Order: sequence, then structure tokens, then C-alpha cells
Amino acid sequence: MTMTLPTSLFVSEKVHAREVKLADGTHCVLYFKELPAVAFKTFNRVQTSANVQEQDTSMPLLISMSLCAPDGTLALTFERACELKLEAAKEIFNAVLDVNGFGAKKEAGSAESNVSGTS
Repeated sequence: MTMTLPTSLFVSEKVHAREVKLADGTHCVLYFKELPAVAFKTFNRVQTSANVQEQDTSMPLLISMSLCAPDGTLALTFERACELKLEAAKEIFNAVLDVNGFGAKKEAGSAESNVSGTS
């Protein structure tokens, strides 16, 4: 016998649009995919690595796995995500967190600390 699990337990295939503020004060709409728990486990492992250079790649890692075109195809390689300006990376990362349930409604603190509870 197979148990049917609610679809809400799984990441959606839906693409989520989010308005992101750019460093120059303008806004643009970017698109994001929901990420599975394993992506956040990987993020947490990288974020807490003893290797500081590896820690620095945690935000670009999630960004590259979530940022997509409106049709759901990934929009940015990990290498290219590592080249984002700091303000852009922070804004995009916050959108990734928002799409995945770690948005502004969570307690105040850094985005990274909001995700650390997923380990």
C-alpha cells in the first residue's frame, strides 16, 4: 500500500517573481525556483565550513540554484553568481530566502542566520 503525501510537502515547479531593488535605486523583476531541503543542507554545510573561502560561496550557491528565467530554466551559473556585486547578491539572496519561506516575516537578523535553522 502506498501512502499519498500532500503536495505541499514538496517543492513546487512554480516560478516565483520577485521585485529586487538594485544598487542604483531602481527595481527589476527576477524569477526564482523553490529549492529542496537538500539545497539548504548544502548551503548550511558550506556556510559553516572551516574554510573561509568556501564560506564565501554560500550565497552564490543558493542564488545559482534558484534564480531562473520566467520559463524555469536556470539563469545564472555558480561562477557568474560569484561575480555579483555585494548589494546585488544580498538583494537576490533575500529574494531566494523569501521564495523558500525565510522571508522578511521571520525574526530580525542576517539572512544566513534565518537559514541556519534548516540543519
